[in-house]
Amino acid sequence: MRLGLVSAIVGIGLLTGCVELNDRTAQDMPTGYLCSMLDPNTYITNNADRRIIFKELKARDADCILPSGTSKQAL
Repeated sequence: MRLGLVSAIVGIGLLTGCVELNDRTAQDMPTGYLCSMLDPNTYITNNADRRIIFKELKARDADCILPSGTSKQAL
């Protein structure tokens, strides 16, 4: 009984943590959340996700200050 309850809670947590990222969903996400997705310590993105995030940040003219530096490319 107890193991089943723990498994259910973990399963729900894993399912709610999944976010489908595309151009449309990125538009609806707050800038801070998009920035947090670029931090490899909190969220692991693939190259396609990173392109979508950078495209949306550029459209917003937004910048993220990350532990690894800024999200904008140097000119």
